Amino acid sequence: MMLVRKAEAYIRVRRSIALLPRRFDVSRRMLPTLIILGAQRGGTTSLFHYVTQHPQVQRAVTKEIHYFDLNFSKGLSWYRAHFPRVSHGLMTLDVSPYYIFHPEVPRRLKAVLPEAKFVVLLRNPVERSHSHYWHMVKRGYERLSFSAALAEEDNRLRGETERLQANARYVSFTHRNYSYLSRGFYAEQIERWFESFSPEQFLFIKSETFFADPAAETGRVFHFLNLDGHVCIHDRIFNKNHYGAMDPSTHHALTKYYRPFNRRLAELLGQDITWDEEK
Repeated sequence: MMLVRKAEAYIRVRRSIALLPRRFDVSRRMLPTLIILGAQRGGTTSLFHYVTQHPQVQRAVTKEIHYFDLNFSKGLSWYRAHFPRVSHGLMTLDVSPYYIFHPEVPRRLKAVLPEAKFVVLLRNPVERSHSHYWHMVKRGYERLSFSAALAEEDNRLRGETERLQANARYVSFTHRNYSYLSRGFYAEQIERWFESFSPEQFLFIKSETFFADPAAETGRVFHFLNLDGHVCIHDRIFNKNHYGAMDPSTHHALTKYYRPFNRRLAELLGQDITWDEEK
């Protein structure tokens, strides 16, 4: 775990150094038109790579900037420094999968980008939680079994939402990383976003549909952004992990657990966006 944290700290320092010359002309730099909110482990990295193949979409200096959640205290000029210079007919985007879950991001983002458009990839929360867990194991941050980690989640997260709401400088490693179950309460998170933005500003895509036909779903994103059609290369799935299958009894229990939350989501969006309706 220590080596992972040192590597991540080194990357952050290198990025900060790279940003220094870009901060001298931040007023001439674009702010994003599109925000890919998440959900984490739902295909956001793949969608980023497909969307940025479009000639009218310019990348930021890094895929996940995490300004409105982890780096908000660094200020707007720091955020703008990540993006390309303004150029007619071009746009840029921000992909930060923690945004959808962080309780303060909608309010912060509304103040800066009130006209932004949002794409949200929603993966079966049962499978998403399992993928999230193994991602943490791989990074060396999780030593509990999957079942034990789920059982411990309430204790780990207790009070973290309130601390994030009370202090704009507070960053919670626990809230971001040990929220295996909580991140699957999609309706609760989206309702919070709808308090700040119109539903017409959002495009919701099931991750399973996206992975089954990435060309069609990426095309929907281009249409949503009023971009000309473009043929992208969808030759790989990014950040795909390989791990053991979930215990069937655990899978069944989680499917039953999430069922009312999924139904609430379908009602909220008016879409058939449910999963695993086991009897």
